[in-house]
Amino acid sequence: AFVSEETIEKTIQYMDEHVSCGILGVKLLCRDGELQPSCRYFPTIWNIFLRSTGLQRFFSANQAIDDMDWAHDEARQCDWVPGCYYLIRRELIEQVGLFDPRYFLYYEEVDHCFAAKKAGWEVHFYPHTSVVHIGGESAKSIGSLTSGRQLDVLKIESELLYFRKNHGRAVVFCHVLLITLSDMINLAKKALKLRGKFIVLGYVKHSYLVWSLYFKTRFATKPTR
Repeated sequence: AFVSEETIEKTIQYMDEHVSCGILGVKLLCRDGELQPSCRYFPTIWNIFLRSTGLQRFFSANQAIDDMDWAHDEARQCDWVPGCYYLIRRELIEQVGLFDPRYFLYYEEVDHCFAAKKAGWEVHFYPHTSVVHIGGESAKSIGSLTSGRQLDVLKIESELLYFRKNHGRAVVFCHVLLITLSDMINLAKKALKLRGKFIVLGYVKHSYLVWSLYFKTRFATKPTR
């Protein structure tokens, strides 16, 4: 992440002026200047299901996690902001702590923002400065993470841990069931279009991976790392 020269000064000033703001993020840009999702909704088992099946276009009222259809030139409250620029008020840290170390690469800031909002703090997006964020560099810095499948394992595991911790065992079990249903729907769509055997089997393998991680994490209570 490459921080603009005035970013820290501007964002500290903003937080000084907005005492209810506990966590602040800024406008994130790709290397070529393209806007990245910078201000996000919390994941739910429903919006994840709609996104993975392509059904979200039929549910216009659904809050997509990475919804970009809003003005990026005004400060606003949001559910969570990515950790590549993540300004935290010390008082919030003393109250809810830092990131939960059970998460590895994914969901740590989602979980932290959830805890902050539950404790009464606000999470804000500040658009009047920017940070260039080059995605994937954290994973590249760890030699053992050499394939997309390994990253998928980490994402799925963190997602399971998040839902169990914050929404309970019934919700995380329903999430696993919805993932399986989503894979079956996508498998059927690909099969009807006579797509390749490799693509069809990919959905079966994905469901198997989710269920295996559900059990390996002791029903989404313990990380595997």
